[in-house]
Parts: sequence; structure tokens; C-alpha cells
Amino acid sequence: MTKVVFVQPFEVNAELAMQLEGRVVVLDIAFCADTPHSTFATTTLPFIQTLGERLVLWVDHHEHERHADFTNDPRFILASRKEHPAVPEMITPELVQKAGRVDTIVAHGDFDGVIAAAKWLLGGEEPYPGADADARAADSRIGTMTQIGQMIDRALKLDLTDDTFRHTLLGYLSSRCQDQKAEAEIQQRADSYKTVFERTAYWAQCYKVDGPLAIVDIRGETERLDLTELLLAGQRLAPIAIVRNRNLKTGEPQITIAAATDSKYNFVQLFNLKGGMPTRVTLPDERFWEAIVKLKSNPQPSGIQPPCFILYADVDRIKDYLFASVRLRHIVAASGLLTQVNEEETNWLVRAHEGKLIFSAGGITQAVFADEAKARQAAQELRKLYAERTASASVTVSVVPWKVGQSFAEAIDDARRDMSVRKAGMLEEKEQEEDQKIAASTEEWALFLSFNGSPFFRICEVTGREFAVGWKQFHAGEPRTNYGLTIQATERWRESQQKKELCFLSGKKGIFDPDLGDRLPVDTSIRYRLANELGCSPGKLSFPVDFDDLSKGAIPHGYIGFMEADGNRFGELLKALRKGLEEKKEEKKSEEELEAYKTFSDLLKEATQQALEEAAVEVLKRDLQERLKVLQGRDDKVSIPLRVLLLGGDDVLLVTQAQYALPLADMFCRRFQEIAFRKLQEKEILKNLSLPEFTMSAGVVIAHHNLPFLSLHRMAAELLKSAKRRSWQAWQTQKDGRRRWEAGAVDFQVVTGTNIEDLKTVRREVYTAQDGSEELLLTGRPYLVSPENDELCRLLKAVAELQERKVPRSQLKQIPEIARLGLERGQMVFAKWFLRLGGEEENDVKKAIRKVFQEVLGAKEHIPSLWHKDNRPGVSGKWFTPLIDAVELFDLGLTRGR
Repeated sequence: MTKVVFVQPFEVNAELAMQLEGRVVVLDIAFCADTPHSTFATTTLPFIQTLGERLVLWVDHHEHERHADFTNDPRFILASRKEHPAVPEMITPELVQKAGRVDTIVAHGDFDGVIAAAKWLLGGEEPYPGADADARAADSRIGTMTQIGQMIDRALKLDLTDDTFRHTLLGYLSSRCQDQKAEAEIQQRADSYKTVFERTAYWAQCYKVDGPLAIVDIRGETERLDLTELLLAGQRLAPIAIVRNRNLKTGEPQITIAAATDSKYNFVQLFNLKGGMPTRVTLPDERFWEAIVKLKSNPQPSGIQPPCFILYADVDRIKDYLFASVRLRHIVAASGLLTQVNEEETNWLVRAHEGKLIFSAGGITQAVFADEAKARQAAQELRKLYAERTASASVTVSVVPWKVGQSFAEAIDDARRDMSVRKAGMLEEKEQEEDQKIAASTEEWALFLSFNGSPFFRICEVTGREFAVGWKQFHAGEPRTNYGLTIQATERWRESQQKKELCFLSGKKGIFDPDLGDRLPVDTSIRYRLANELGCSPGKLSFPVDFDDLSKGAIPHGYIGFMEADGNRFGELLKALRKGLEEKKEEKKSEEELEAYKTFSDLLKEATQQALEEAAVEVLKRDLQERLKVLQGRDDKVSIPLRVLLLGGDDVLLVTQAQYALPLADMFCRRFQEIAFRKLQEKEILKNLSLPEFTMSAGVVIAHHNLPFLSLHRMAAELLKSAKRRSWQAWQTQKDGRRRWEAGAVDFQVVTGTNIEDLKTVRREVYTAQDGSEELLLTGRPYLVSPENDELCRLLKAVAELQERKVPRSQLKQIPEIARLGLERGQMVFAKWFLRLGGEEENDVKKAIRKVFQEVLGAKEHIPSLWHKDNRPGVSGKWFTPLIDAVELFDLGLTRGR
């Protein structure tokens, strides 16, 4: 007796093939489309390969790009839905007879799949008159079904997961509909379908029509519905029906889009899918706004001029969201999710509401709208979007008028002021009530979508600030951990990611591969750049998952470097841009002004990413080349010792192994200035404006990876402020020819203990000595970084000299103690110590120490002075010595990446 197995396309895999008996026929099973959970390469293809010669026939009518691979294989009878609206009509007595003995039939569990299986069992004959026509009507919704067909259709829809009933139905059909007992059960289930139909009819009344679209959101529905009937109800209101729903198996939100079978729509092509029915597709919910834009054919708006409206949005406490968990895997997943929402989905949302996006990155969004109502609707949807996607990140949105006679910069200033008022909760009473109502509705919506009821009534062990909603083993060998909504959202995002093609800034393309640790687009770009430099496949390189993985191979052992970087004087740049536009003799149209600001923002963003990519490649390539040689001939991946935590606009957060942190910060800040200057000359709309050079500053903290991550972040933020202050002071005091002299700066701190104190305390207690009333600085930090004056680069070069000459550490350990003796006595003792360094080996030590003062200060004394008046640009002129910085970096070996 032939056995029948009912499956879904994503269930057809190698494991299933091994369970099937004998010779196999496959009916009405589509080749699997690529989804976050399955692909053709991981399901359908292994199934075919595992069955091998046991596969007798595969009969199907779902178009798929891989159909072409089987054109010359006579076992595959593959058609399009246009050729055959349903599979049963493809099964003929001649086909069944030609196939010979069949031990197992694998069929789809829908109406035409069951009919197809029954028809095969009956030797290619219809189980009842009109069965083929009923299958066409069921699958294409063209034509009217017979009474038997309607009964079967409704009974099947009652429970789409009940295989036991499918076999009962198959027996009924195989009896040529003569089994009265089975018929009674089928009729009873068809009658019970009435409840499902009524619930479906209720939601059919909730459609909202928007041009060619009828849209309904049933993601909150917990009862069973007939999705097909609901889509048909929408198509009676508009050409295209969209239902936002949830996947029955995974619970993941998704959208189903459908149009009439005989319409000219091809959603597979429109959304660049790899297979499926042209007039009915399912997409992940994050593509909802993209779908709206594409289905409505919304062009990029142009000609928006005052009077109009500006939407300004700012994610609240963005770093609190990113660092809700201190585990690296969660941080990078949160960053990837936030980037997707902030950059990709926000872009589509703005366009869907007929707005023009000016900038969206780093948690900031700026857009213009001709219509106030659409701007406010976009603002409300944007707040809902963040709540839905992230579960805990919120965004404050301001909509302000751009008045006639105002420049765009002035209107943005108004938006920022309004934003400050909103964040401070200082709105007028009526507006505050409205704002709170919107906030409450979006928060409730996110909770409604995500919260399934806590199985513990415990607090999330990952963030410590939410109720747990589930538990999971995040790392092999660790116990299962309770997690809350924030981690649930980031984990869902991480698990949903799949390989996709990306276009890099260079114009080249690559594959975003989450299996290799890609979370941000810049990850993929760095992998490909490194692979090109190293002459290996991009698939040979991967990113670390956790801090433990990142710290392996670090110098010193277990130490990481955390870098926070930000562009300098962004406000000054905007003022200069505004002034430059106002000074142009010809009258500038508002649209041209918008384009200038958009170009300006894009320039900053692109220069930041390009500089980061180039710096990462330059600093890491040497050591990665050595690791590749060690692994030559093996399948092991080479781990890239870097994780970008945030890249938005001109903001950068990253972690790397300790030895690369300072070379990377130095290279990044310098390259940013060079690239931004070059790009500025290339932009026709900006190059004739009197803009200061764009510069970048960074704060770097180096510490053991087991120290509290949030403490590292706080210290890096303090160091960044210190660096930016030095950069600003240098900009204020220095001139070179006709223009101000521009430079970024880097401040750094090495933490070797178990506690991280605030920066002022550390600098006062550890890096300051007193000589009477004179204050002596035991450090030259922060150091300027620019193509013209790179103090940090020279310091690192001097330290490299100490390392290359193999200066004994014991020779240098006395220097900090000598420095604390004071100005005159310290200098005298240092001179004696220096002169005692005799012999050839010690002469190398003398040369290396002279190199420190020569590189950092330009001093060429035979017996160097320990103390120098600090007359470098942007400093106070106190006595200081750079030697302690050099000794500290040398002692820890922190210039490996130079």
C-alpha cells in the first residue's frame, strides 16, 4: 500500500528524505524560498540529493528560480501557475502508469495537494466529477466550486495542522466519495468552520483603503482565521490586499500580500524573492513600509519648499538601549536591529507618507513633508515602529513648521528646541496630554505584540530591569538564562537575519553573512576589504561572538580596548554651512538648500565609515596574515579582533583587542580628516563654501574584559570629552597661513586594577605630582591627531622604537618614581640615571629614550630633560613629561597594530 505524507515546503529536507520508504513521488510541493528559517540550499536540495534515485517524480506548479537547474531531468515536471493553476490536472493516467511502483507520496496539505494525492492513488482519475476544476478554483480563486469541493475546502480550513484529518479526507476521496462515515465527519468539520468564517468576516470589516491597497492588521488576533478569505475580502475593496499577521508556527510578525490571480502583478519580482506565487507572497513585517511604497509606486518627492513641515526624531537614551545587556552578542544584535530601524525602515516609512528623508543615522532622523497631517501621521507611526521592533527603545519626535523666509538650518534649530522641550516634559498641558496618549498607545502596542506572559514572574537576568518572558542557553556550557522583552527582540532579529547582497561605499558588492558574525553593513565591508588585502576568501574571516572570544590573543592577555569617537564641532560646521549658503550671490532655492544639507550629512556618514574600514584593514592586516599562514590548509575561520558596536553619522563605538586600540584610534581620526577633506572637494554643491576641515576625536580605555562594561563605556565617554576639549583649544589658538589649523585628538587610559575611577580622580592622583606650588603632569594626554600634526602617531612610533631596540623593562620602571621627585631634583636624578646607561646595549636604550622626546617634543638634547614646558597647541603651558606615557604603553606592549 502506498503511504502518503503531508508536508510544507520548508519541511522538505534531508532528514525527511531518510525517513521516507522506497520509491517517492512529490506532488504540489514548491521549492523552498529563502527565508530567515530555511532556504533551497538547506532544505529542498539536500532532500533531492538524499533521495537520489529513489525520487521517481516531482510534479509542481510554483515558479522558482532554481527550476532551471532541473530542466534536463525527466523526473521533474515543473510548470508555472499560468500554465497549470493547480497540480491535480497535471496528474494523468499515463503519468501514473509511466511512474510504475510508488511506495510513498509526499504532498502539500492544502486542497489541491490532497486532491493530487487522491488522484494519484486512483491511477490518475478524478475522485469525483469536477475535482480538477475545484482544485483550480481553490488555488486560483477563479471559478465556483462544487458542493463537495466547498465542503472539503471548509473542513480543511478548520485546522490547517491536522494531518489525521487529511488522511481521513484522503480515504474518503479514494473511496470516490462513497465512505459515508468519513463524509459525516467532513461535514461536521465544515459546519464548525462557521466560527472561523464569522471571525474572518469581522476582520474583513476592519480594512483601511489607501489608494490601490486594502490593509488590515490582525497581529493581535489569537483565534484562528481564514487568511485566504480575508485576503479575498480585501481584494473586493482594492486591487491589492495586505494582511499584517503572525506566522502560525513561529509567532513571528509577517505581512501577506495578494491580488487577483489573473492580475498583472508579480510580487515575486517586485520584492526580489527567489520563488513563490506571483500574486500572493509573504514577507517579514519589517518590510511593511517598503511594501507600501513599492505597491503604491511612490516616487521620491521633490520640490518641497516652505511653507512645509520638518519631522525631527531622536532615539531616547540610545546607549542605555544598546548596553541594556553587557554581553557582546546582545550589544551588537541590538545595534544591528536599531540600525535597520533607523536607516532602512525609517526611510521607507517617510517615503510611504510622501516625505523626503534628509538624514537618518545614529538614532537621529530629519525629514521634510509638504503636508502637516502626513508628517504627524509619520511621527506617530515612527514611534510605534520603534516600540514594535525593539520592545524597549523609544523615540521622541517633533514636527515643526518650516516657515517662508526661514533657512533650513533655522527650521532645524526650531525642531531641536522643540525636541528639548519634549524630552524635558515641558509641553503645554493640552499638547502634553496628546503626547502622553500617543506614547501610552505605542507602549501598550509593543507590550501587546511581545508579551506572552511570564513563566517565572522573575526579572530578566540579562538586563536586570524587565520581567522575564522566556529562558534560553545563550552560550554552550552556560546554564539557561531568563530574558525579557529587550533581549527577546534582539534575539528574534539576530535569528531572522539571512544572507543578502550589499552594495559597499566603493560600489562593489558582497554578501552579508550572519553566520560569519555580520550584524552591521560595515562588518561585511570590513570582511571583504580585509579578504582582498590578505588574498583570501571573505568566508575565511569571521567576527567574535562574545568578549571571551574577542580577548583571545590579546596583548596583554585578556585585555580589550573600547573606543568612542565623535566628530568635532558639528555645530560650528553647521553654522559655517549656513553662512556659506547665505553668502552666495545667487538666490538659493529651498530644494537646493535641502540638497546641500543632505550632501553634508551624507559626506560625514560616508567619511566616517570609509575611515573606519581603511583604519581597520591597515591596523589588523599584518597579524591576520600571520594567523592565516598558521591555519593554511585548514577549514578554521580566522577571527577579526574587532566589533563595531555603533556606527551612525559621525558617531563610532567599537571594541578591539588592547594592542590595536590606540593605533586604530590614531589611524581612524587621521583618515577621517583626509577622506572628509577630499570628499568635500568632490561635492560641487559644497566645495565653494568656506567650511572648516572636518576632524574627529576619540576616547580609548584599555582594561581587562571582565571589568564592568558600562564602567568602560563611562570612562571612554569622559576620555572623549577630554580629547574634544583639547581639539577645540588647539583650534582656538592656532593659525597656519590664512586658515585655522585643524586637528582631532585622542585621550586614553589604561586600567590594570579591578575598579575604574572617574577620569579627574585618576589624572589627579596618578598622573599629577606637586613640587611646592608647581603642578607637574606625568602625562601628555590628550594627543592631537591630524595629517599635519599627529602627536599620537609620533608617540606610538617612539614606543615602537623602545620595543624594536628591546629595551629591558627593568631599566624603565624607575622613571615614574624619579618623576615624582619634583622638577629640579627629578631632573638631576634622571640625568644621573641616564648617564649610568653605559655599554653598547645600554646605548640603544639611550637612543630609544632620546627618540621619545624627539618624536613628541622635537627635543634633540644629548642628555634629555625629563620636564618640559608644555607649549603644544591647545594646552595650558604646565610642566609635563611624555616619558611616562611611553613607558606605560611599552610595558603593556600596546602598539602591536602599528
